Amino acid sequence: NAILKNSPVQCRSFLLNGVQKRQYTEFVHSIFKFTDKDFAVIAGTSTRTLSRLKADQNIPMQAAEVTISLMRAYERAAFIFGSEEKAVAWLKKPNALLDGESPVQA
Repeated sequence: NAILKNSPVQCRSFLLNGVQKRQYTEFVHSIFKFTDKDFAVIAGTSTRTLSRLKADQNIPMQAAEVTISLMRAYERAAFIFGSEEKAVAWLKKPNALLDGESPVQA
């Protein structure tokens, strides 16, 4: 994924220019298997907003920030756990240290 290979400075620039629905979909739907409804709750936006966007339109800034944070966490977790599947499982699993929320929800 293009965003994952960027430095924090490049991510900031990327954020300022916006995250396209196509990029969001590639990551959130393909890797995490989240629906727009699932992600809208996490990102604090509406399902309708996410679902009505065309592939080349930017998602709302708040959702873009959450997407990039999730991508960075995913990248680090994949490195630590040694696999993308284990990273996703850990990020989605409820954690007692997070009051029963998953790292994605927290």
